[in-house]
Amino acid sequence: MSLELSVLVELTQALTQTESLAEREGFSTTFLQHCQQIASLTKVASKQSEPFYALLVLRVHCLSDKAQHALNYLVATQLLCQRMSVNEHTAHTLLSAAVCSVFCPVQQHQALLDWLKQRNHSLWYSSLIALTRILPHMHKRRVQSALSRLQALQRLMLLAALLSDNKSHPNGLRGQLQYWAPKLPPSFVPLLDSLFPFPGLLPPGTAVRLPDKTSALILSLTADGYLVRHISSPAQLKTVPVWQLHQEEVQEVLATQVVENIEELGLRWDAQWHNMQSQTEAISACSKSSYPIAQPPAKLIVIQDLLGHAEPDLDKLARHIADEGFLAHQLNEDASRRARLKLQFVEVKHALLFQGLARTRHLLIQQALLSRVNQHYFPLQESLLQMTQVLVNSMEVLANQNGTAEHGEVKTLGYFACAGLFTNTWLKGRVKLPQSASPNYSLTGLLAVPQADELIKHAIALAQGWKQDSQLIQALRYHASPAPQIPRPARRLGCLLGLGLLMTRQIWFGESETTEMDYYQEAMAYLRLSPARWQYLKWQTVEVTHCYCPR
Repeated sequence: MSLELSVLVELTQALTQTESLAEREGFSTTFLQHCQQIASLTKVASKQSEPFYALLVLRVHCLSDKAQHALNYLVATQLLCQRMSVNEHTAHTLLSAAVCSVFCPVQQHQALLDWLKQRNHSLWYSSLIALTRILPHMHKRRVQSALSRLQALQRLMLLAALLSDNKSHPNGLRGQLQYWAPKLPPSFVPLLDSLFPFPGLLPPGTAVRLPDKTSALILSLTADGYLVRHISSPAQLKTVPVWQLHQEEVQEVLATQVVENIEELGLRWDAQWHNMQSQTEAISACSKSSYPIAQPPAKLIVIQDLLGHAEPDLDKLARHIADEGFLAHQLNEDASRRARLKLQFVEVKHALLFQGLARTRHLLIQQALLSRVNQHYFPLQESLLQMTQVLVNSMEVLANQNGTAEHGEVKTLGYFACAGLFTNTWLKGRVKLPQSASPNYSLTGLLAVPQADELIKHAIALAQGWKQDSQLIQALRYHASPAPQIPRPARRLGCLLGLGLLMTRQIWFGESETTEMDYYQEAMAYLRLSPARWQYLKWQTVEVTHCYCPR
């Protein structure tokens, strides 16, 4: 038995144990810990993609009805999380909430919600709100207005619950989608769209009728149709071949199939299927590849090297940038925004000439960094992106106040300073930004998060991994020190970051002025800024900051 199948066995055993625990004790801290353990097992089990996702439509005979429902719900939730590129820490909380909603006694739902709210488990809490207060009323007409007000992950949890209800719509996933899709508001369209091409209307585990009146089980999806094998007893499976079935050959979707236990999945998805799978153009659950954050993209390194030449080949440089569609788009957009006549740039070479090599270098680093730290969705992503924009814009406005145009290094510093916010595990489980902390001129005080010192350490490590200049790294390390104590080469950048953080807090949180603070006075004096000029630049920052999202 493979590791993933053994984890699936462990998962079903854990579901049975958790069901018994909930029946004996009801809602308890131990019960919630079991839910979190099940979420971790689900994540590992999902690596055995086709057998795992087949459990969305298959029934395991050895499981009770409630444990079977919990298993279906976990598979549906993990499927949507994977298809929508949800951050793994966020997905873990959603999986915990899914199994919790099935096993927690109905009469204790309110006590559970109160407990989660008191302990600030806001994502878990908001997920259960949708399940306990809206799901039971899905067949009522008035539910439409409530559905339209749901947040993104609440919609995901609700759709997963609907897809896992095999009893109401026994005609497989196709029957569930055909019933619910017309009844859901437009805000659910991205979720519904993510179900294609995988798992589609006929996911792995679906039993179908063939033209010759025989029946087959779909094992996996391919570009041309499906890999299937005839439905037969476990003892006969070794002699039953796997073959390619075209979509038009499917005559009918049959009733939900039952497997005796998880071990039987290993007999159906065996070495013969693996061999066939490797020889075909398979369609899998993975939505897109993930890339490491610690180092820059290889393509960016090549582009940066070309930019560093004394006489760069602009045509070659433009081609390399154009090959990276996202970077090319951002370069054209930024050039269009900066153009005095608001001209729309279409050609990468024109934008490159307009921006200049130095600014282009920094812009590409900034956008590549933002893209890497935002590969996976979490609830606070948009808010953190907007806060980052306020910070980098305030730093740029402060840097430009004496009429000297910057080439982008100030904004690059701001983006590296904020990068740790997007990788902070604690923030992945929240739906609202925490309040600010202290000191108000330090990155550690921008948001009240546990182990805030790690934000600076992460920013420095990331800047080093991305081969940034020593002045930028020193500015990250010493920005919260008094201006005279910041190393001279990084003093200006350090003061700009510290004052940028102060201004961001005043804009975002509406904090009062800090004119009496020693840090403020020293940094303002070094940059030759007056309090009156500060007020003007703050409003200028608000004016130039626009809504932004790199996804």
